[in-house]
Amino acid sequence: GVVFHFENESNFYVVSADALENTFHCLKVENGVWKPPLGPALKVGKGVWHDLTVQCDGNRILCSLDGNDAIKLVDSTYDGNPGRIGFETKGDTTAYFGDTAITYTPLVPMAQTLVQGILEKYPRILGLRIYTFDAQKEPRVIASKEATEIGLRGTDAEMGALTNGAVYFGRDIGAVEVTMPLRDRNGDPMAAVRVKLKSFPGETEDTATDRARVIVQKMQAQVTSRDQLIQ
Repeated sequence: GVVFHFENESNFYVVSADALENTFHCLKVENGVWKPPLGPALKVGKGVWHDLTVQCDGNRILCSLDGNDAIKLVDSTYDGNPGRIGFETKGDTTAYFGDTAITYTPLVPMAQTLVQGILEKYPRILGLRIYTFDAQKEPRVIASKEATEIGLRGTDAEMGALTNGAVYFGRDIGAVEVTMPLRDRNGDPMAAVRVKLKSFPGETEDTATDRARVIVQKMQAQVTSRDQLIQ
């Protein structure tokens, strides 16, 4: 069989073909408890190669044997952790595994998804970064309009936004920059956002801050915790 969404020895999924019982089953192991298997009785020939396929799309699972889409599941308890992939046999089973192919869509972190969504809505934004604390409590870029900026260290402005919820304003040639906190469901700073916008004649700190706040609030409406932001 094939193990997938493996978190640890007590939490994983497995789909297996049984040539002795002629069954094709998928089941979930949660906190060490083996849930009832789901799947049909299906002829599984002995001494021949079989093609076993597992497709996962969010909480939807499709398991196929030799081109037969035999198991279709929706797991409403799936927590979104992709986990690991492996192989499984039971008891004194003699089984051989041939070439394995893994096709996947790279995961985009939630923070980067927020940035991309804002840039699609406001394509004239000159710069957009999200910062959070790293393990050393230093602000670092975790999402940006420019991929090369990921990992850059933040400034005192980002530190202040993260620790005190402060708002900072600056000017550049033909542009303004505003750094402000991105708040969680409790109103506490979970990240800092730096927005760079093209300035207009007579623009004040207040008008620049108001423009940036509209952008940050749209991001804030989509994420409620730091854990969700960095997943």
